[in-house]
Amino acid sequence: MSRFAIEVEDRSFPHQIIVRLIGEADLASASRFSEIVLDGVVPRRPSEIVVDLSSLTFLDSTGLYGLIQLNEAARSGGTDVVLWQTSEAVIRLFDIAGVREQFTLSDT
Repeated sequence: MSRFAIEVEDRSFPHQIIVRLIGEADLASASRFSEIVLDGVVPRRPSEIVVDLSSLTFLDSTGLYGLIQLNEAARSGGTDVVLWQTSEAVIRLFDIAGVREQFTLSDT
């Protein structure tokens, strides 16, 4: 059984896409994240992508790199990215990597 799942919800007004990351975002899930989110969601150019991290149980450097790629690709196309319900452990990883300022974090 997979330790990682992605759910995508498209809201038409405002054009917002919610991406729920569930389980462990690591090397084993990187290609799936890339296929679904980077190749599938970003090219749709919504006004905003909200990444729901409330069900994320693990994030390694590969998962972090995927979020950085998402943020850069989306913003270069004019899409805002918001990370929602980011745990203290994930924020600590952002701080250690020196990338926290690149992200918009929200709890509401």
